[in-house]
Amino acid sequence: MWTGLTNHAVGTPIAVSVRGISSGGGSPALGSSGDFSIAPATADGAMVYWTTAAFDNNANNTNLQGFHVGDEGVTTALTTAQVQQQVRAGTADAGNLPAAFTPVFCIGCHTSTPDGQYVAFTAQWPWPNALASIQADGGAVGSAPPWLSQGAISNLSPNIGRVYAPPAVSEIMLGIQTFSKMHYQPGDRVVISSIGASWNSTSLTDPGMATGVVAQLAWFDLEWNPAGGAGFADSGLPTATPGAPSNGGWGIIARSGDSNRRGRAQLEPRRKTIAYASTDTGVKDGRMNQGKSDVKLVPYNDKAGGTATALQGASDSNYNEYYPAILAR
Repeated sequence: MWTGLTNHAVGTPIAVSVRGISSGGGSPALGSSGDFSIAPATADGAMVYWTTAAFDNNANNTNLQGFHVGDEGVTTALTTAQVQQQVRAGTADAGNLPAAFTPVFCIGCHTSTPDGQYVAFTAQWPWPNALASIQADGGAVGSAPPWLSQGAISNLSPNIGRVYAPPAVSEIMLGIQTFSKMHYQPGDRVVISSIGASWNSTSLTDPGMATGVVAQLAWFDLEWNPAGGAGFADSGLPTATPGAPSNGGWGIIARSGDSNRRGRAQLEPRRKTIAYASTDTGVKDGRMNQGKSDVKLVPYNDKAGGTATALQGASDSNYNEYYPAILAR
């Protein structure tokens, strides 16, 4: 029926009425009525979203679920047990941070790669980033992209066995990632994330305290490997400290004229501009915290950045503007 309608009634008002009848019988009663129309565009793709079991805030119960357009139910898109990439982060038993890589047991803030094949997400504390397939074909769910290098995996897990010692551990916390189709191709696969936590707390109820760390914008080359081999990097790992040595696979994007902390960002594909939340209080564990926030723009400029400017209409001192999203056309 719907296929037939799309062939003959695109853009034409279609009248619909909803009637109901008592379970005990009787005559149908007219309920709501109105018009709708079918847009002249194909609705395809899928929606993937974060969920936790039974409102439990335990990180072990997180996963991704999703559905395709037209589905009448949802399915589990990714569980932590399916993720093959390992991270340098806390273990499920909440022990001290090990220097070795460990399995992912938490899926947090996430985004899709431009091709829709993989999801990039933040794993357990202290919030390294990981990538995993959400394609069920061929049993590939949870597999890492074939082009994701060991050097990049290392840079996405900057922790090298640090104990809980703010602000040192706060310097290496990553946040929500963003991609651009313009920089997602062989030889040029780049992801942008925040790095550094300006606010620290020990639990969900702890009000926390400022760390003195200024969260930055950072780029990561997802195909980078250390010179002379394909091993993991163990020096020059990412940190929010300006001027810190880089191993070559990452770098801080300059935001001249903006000394505030950086929040969630998005890279606009064609104009090569990054929109981000500039906050006076900063981010806490990779996510937005309290404080004043405006949306600002900075040029991508081949990863070098440039002068930050306020986005007109989203930098009003009377309001807090967060989480910019750019619709590519």
